[in-house]
Amino acid sequence: MKGKEKGERRKGKGRDQGSGVRGQATPRHPGRGEGFLIGTRGAGREQGTGPVGFEEAWELVLQHTKPMKSEEVSLEDAPGRTLSRRVTARADSPSADVSLKDGYAVRSLDTAQASKQSPARLRVLGSRFAGERGEAKTRPGACVKVTSGAILPEDADAVVAVEYCTQTPEGIEIPETVSPGLNVLVRGTDITVAATLGEPGDWLSPGRVGWLAAAGLDRVPVFRLPAVSLVATGDEVVAP
Repeated sequence: MKGKEKGERRKGKGRDQGSGVRGQATPRHPGRGEGFLIGTRGAGREQGTGPVGFEEAWELVLQHTKPMKSEEVSLEDAPGRTLSRRVTARADSPSADVSLKDGYAVRSLDTAQASKQSPARLRVLGSRFAGERGEAKTRPGACVKVTSGAILPEDADAVVAVEYCTQTPEGIEIPETVSPGLNVLVRGTDITVAATLGEPGDWLSPGRVGWLAAAGLDRVPVFRLPAVSLVATGDEVVAP
């Protein structure tokens, strides 16, 4: 008799350790693939009860979360924010044809007959550095000295690297034919006006913000940052 009572107590004890529903035990450490036991399944779910897995819980959060409103911020404050609207380029990048080499901006036609035996001889009319928009211009039989990144002078369509030129008292000599576009970064190569730079939901990294600056933007539309409050329950978490 005593043995029978002990067996029944063991069975009852096993059910008490579960969820109260046969075959549904409470996970000790709910994870992505486990359920968070908050009651029983079925109609009770509508009343906020029933075990919910990670994916379903995440979907429920998204369904009841409204998008944040939009605001505009300066590029200085944009890194780490999220675009709220599509943004497009306001300017070409580069904004003009620029030199890719330190050398001489020339008219390719002036070198059409150049060779080692009969090099093209050009006079140097001036110089132009990166960031400058000087008055130096090329003309038939002449060139302009430029640095890498310098805007090409008017009428120039190629740049001959300095190491391929020979300096003379009268100017320079070029020992071979030069093709149009040689060592030139054409206007709009990186970004063209009206090109799409970002869509809603795109995260703005520091590099991407620099890209927006190159496209002529100084402010961008982003989602406002949420105000977050934390509510801790139970005694598992204590102050450090």
